Amino acid sequence: MDKKALRHEMDRKKKAMTPEEIDRCSADLARQLFAHPLYQKAKSLYCYLSYNQEVRTMPILEQAIRDGKRVAVPKVLSGGSRMAFLWLDDLQAVAPGYYDIPEPIADGPEADDPAALVIMPGLAFDRAGNRMGYGGGFYDRFLAQHPGHPTIALCYDFQLVDHLETEAHDIPVDAVLWSGGAGEGSLFPAPAAREELIRRWFSLWMTGEEDDLSALFTPDAVYTESWGPEYHGAAAIRHWLGEWRTRGEVLRWDIRQFFHRGNQTAVEWLFHSRMYDGGETRFEGMSLVTWDASGRMERLKEFGCNLERYDPYADGPAPRFRTEQAPWF
Repeated sequence: MDKKALRHEMDRKKKAMTPEEIDRCSADLARQLFAHPLYQKAKSLYCYLSYNQEVRTMPILEQAIRDGKRVAVPKVLSGGSRMAFLWLDDLQAVAPGYYDIPEPIADGPEADDPAALVIMPGLAFDRAGNRMGYGGGFYDRFLAQHPGHPTIALCYDFQLVDHLETEAHDIPVDAVLWSGGAGEGSLFPAPAAREELIRRWFSLWMTGEEDDLSALFTPDAVYTESWGPEYHGAAAIRHWLGEWRTRGEVLRWDIRQFFHRGNQTAVEWLFHSRMYDGGETRFEGMSLVTWDASGRMERLKEFGCNLERYDPYADGPAPRFRTEQAPWF
């Protein structure tokens, strides 16, 4: 289906929704958003003001303020040539603006949090995070000029399609949340969101800064190491991390590449640690992560590969294997 036909189809389906369906799906999407790690981490929220049949965002803005976050909403300025997010401390201080879309009455101040979470509107999305907007290009230009913002899209189930054709200037979102007419919802975390969470987990082994792992792991997550140990639940994983750091330190945990398929991610890495008893360990490995509906890790398996390689058939047809145990077993 070409873009023109897809836009028409999305518009038709949105107009067919009843107010009750819109409210029910919006409430479900709000619950998914509030449980998402990107929302919980954010200190500020940049969020559109909903128009016509869009997912209702005013309850989201109200809850964000109650959660201690500062909120900003978009306004088209300079005669329609650019869009800026403006801080909005009074959620009632809005009026119809560009194309009758609600906007702040004031023209400032412009929001200035480079790490604010941006809630992305759109007509359609796919599971890779690609987005089809309304045609103005305001959000793509904003994100191109202000890189680094995490992004989440909220949509109805029919707005999630198998694949969207993209152009060079299109910027994908980090996560797509969707909800159907019956209130059923799911999460398809885009690759960037998954990779950011995995990097946070690896970083914790070097910094040890985070006490609560609830943003990374589900409460009943299972973590399996290839040499035998297995940890059940986020609390056990947190205890293992803290206890291990009393015995040694991770010097490097370098990510080489990611692979994503469905609700799973594989990551190849290089690990180097030093134990306080003087021993050092280096090995390559891969982790296989399974994601749950909230975008957190529910299962993580690690597989190690010794860096000391050799050919057991180097001296003839009969193999000669080394007898030493891999240092990380």
